[in-house]
Amino acid sequence: MKFNAKVLLFSLSISFILILALGFTGLIQKPMAICRATIHVMLNYWNQGLWYHDAELVTAMSSYKVTFIREDGSTEYISVSPYEFPIHIMFDSQNPGG
Repeated sequence: MKFNAKVLLFSLSISFILILALGFTGLIQKPMAICRATIHVMLNYWNQGLWYHDAELVTAMSSYKVTFIREDGSTEYISVSPYEFPIHIMFDSQNPGG
């Protein structure tokens, strides 16, 4: 298989343009926040039976509130910020202090 630099550069430029377009239209932020919160739950609370339920934008905080439900019906919340690139866990209802 021969390496083709033109194909690689074209693919990277199309990917970059697609990411920018999705970012400016607001279509990628919510799935990114859900993904980040789910990773946080999987790393920290893997044995507690939490399942993703819902995600909503909290405009006053410029962040997403991602809701998880336990098997007994109780809920846990994780706030992911900032809106533009939601990767920071701002609040975790299971560990409010830290």
